[in-house]
Amino acid sequence: IECRSDDGLASAAIAAASDRASFDCVVAERSFTAALGGTCRSPVAALAVGEGDRLHLRAEIYNPDGSDCIADAAWFTPGDDRVPNELARSMLA
Repeated sequence: IECRSDDGLASAAIAAASDRASFDCVVAERSFTAALGGTCRSPVAALAVGEGDRLHLRAEIYNPDGSDCIADAAWFTPGDDRVPNELARSMLA
């Protein structure tokens, strides 16, 4: 959810509804996708799941026609964008 930076009421409402664990997963998934240069229309799948104090990111990159898929996964600490970025680069290679 986004709001104007000067809207304290909306910011407070968003903060009250925010879930840190879900936020960390979304940030990891978006970091992976961004490192690929992907968009909402890219044939890419990324799912981060929190397990204890770590995240497990599973990812797949498909051919546009769906004929081939590369899959990989990584474990890392929430907030460590380096690992999703490295996973993306290694999968592209």
